[in-house]
Amino acid sequence: MINPKNYFKNHGIQALFLLVFIVSIYGSTAFSNAFYVDAEAVINHPGGVYNWNEIGRFGLIGLKYLIGGNWYNPYFEGVMFLLTYWILACVSVYLVTVLLRKDNVLLSTLFAGLALFFPTYADQFMFRFQAFEIAFAMVVVMIAGLLFIRLLDTRKKGYAVAIVLLEVLSFGIYQSMVNLMIVIFAIVYLFSISYYEKKDRVYLIVSSIILFVIGFVIYEVIAKLFFSSGTYLSDSIGWTSGDLKATIMNLLAYYKHCLLSQDVFYPYTFTVSVLAAVGMLIFILATGRARKGSYALGIFAMLASPFLLSVLTGSPTAYRAQCMLPFACAAIIVFVLNELGAGEDGKTPGNTNAKANVEANKANLNANKVNVKVGTKIIKCAAVCVSVVLIAVQCSVVLRLFYTQDTIRKNDEITAIEIMNRLNGCDTDGKPVVFAGHLEPKGNGSCYTKDQAQSFLAYSLYGFAYVDGVPVEDAEYCNTHRILGYFESLGFVYTYPTQEVVNKALAENAVVDGEAKNLYWPSDGSIVETDEYVFVRLSE
Repeated sequence: MINPKNYFKNHGIQALFLLVFIVSIYGSTAFSNAFYVDAEAVINHPGGVYNWNEIGRFGLIGLKYLIGGNWYNPYFEGVMFLLTYWILACVSVYLVTVLLRKDNVLLSTLFAGLALFFPTYADQFMFRFQAFEIAFAMVVVMIAGLLFIRLLDTRKKGYAVAIVLLEVLSFGIYQSMVNLMIVIFAIVYLFSISYYEKKDRVYLIVSSIILFVIGFVIYEVIAKLFFSSGTYLSDSIGWTSGDLKATIMNLLAYYKHCLLSQDVFYPYTFTVSVLAAVGMLIFILATGRARKGSYALGIFAMLASPFLLSVLTGSPTAYRAQCMLPFACAAIIVFVLNELGAGEDGKTPGNTNAKANVEANKANLNANKVNVKVGTKIIKCAAVCVSVVLIAVQCSVVLRLFYTQDTIRKNDEITAIEIMNRLNGCDTDGKPVVFAGHLEPKGNGSCYTKDQAQSFLAYSLYGFAYVDGVPVEDAEYCNTHRILGYFESLGFVYTYPTQEVVNKALAENAVVDGEAKNLYWPSDGSIVETDEYVFVRLSE
């Protein structure tokens, strides 16, 4: 394997470029204090572990206590996130170089750009209190992938043990790493077809399945025995809903959603990746290339791997959990570019031994590599340009999502000041405050609407509880606890109501048909004070 010390020593400019790129895209949101969903739980009650204990995120809890991050510190978390994400970028380009078994700065940089700057990350990194830990988990998965390559080359059992331990750690930080690990195994297989004989490819497949199953089982056992009665994964099974047809239709709609780029979180990167993969597969089959069956399997595995977990659970992947599709898209595009010979520089740094015989590997590669006449410089340049455009489009969407959130949160704060000014005219000393209804987000023409970006990023915090599927009838919701938690995070504490008080306030202040016009915020009749509570009616 290429010596990592020598690689990074010789690629300082590439590492610096990645750092500048990451800070340019994620720097603003890393240090943003814009309020986000569930933030009140960590801001107002520092030192706790939120609900991570209940859903089996023991790795995340461990990291919090290890670095002192269990006390809300957005600036420290921001620094750690940017640093860790930069390490992730560096490990990613190194992984690609090891997979290609040659130094190709262009392809490795394109991989990092496609994989690490994807709109779904905007939804994930909105939760800034766990952004560093998620980035760290992704680093752990990349390292596990590198160790897997070492295992294939050396067959030393110590690497297998290390891989399992890293899997358990990453799964315990964030359960989406389960699917990302599957994607990494698929990537290793696709890029190793030219270098391994049939028996070695079979070993690769079998060992990856065994290692994954062992790691997943250990994680599930630890989570259920010591941290929760259920886990984040096992509690998200759609197949047990009782409506098989609805579950299947929901999954098919989700796949169509991704493939046709039907919202801002899924740009045309996946569409291009699928077309590129199918085109390359047709070319491989048409030219009679050796090992075409393995290539077909590898390409299919790459296309399917990001969605395997959604199939197993019967539930579409949430935006914030979709960290595997970007890596699959990046791998497919880099694979196609490599087959076209894009960015060839003729260098082969370090030891490229795949099973202790570098010369045999080179001879095998040369014997099986087809001289693609259609891969002219024009086609290569066009393919690279398409990749660069995709990265630009992805970054544009990410930054616009961040801008949307910042704009809406600034207006939310203005609304909070207006509401609290009105509440100051009431006797709120020990008297609970009840909110009913919700407010629409206040953005401008450059912001995404909540219909375009169905995420908390584009919702007003006064409407967090009114997202599809959230039980607004509960006392903790109906927006009351969210809003009061937000006020508390600003330094203004009001008394929280009980379920009985909420029910009474809603019953006594029910809107009669025809009277609603002058009863909703910000009208004078929107705030009602009684001897027991203060009632704020935002909407119906």
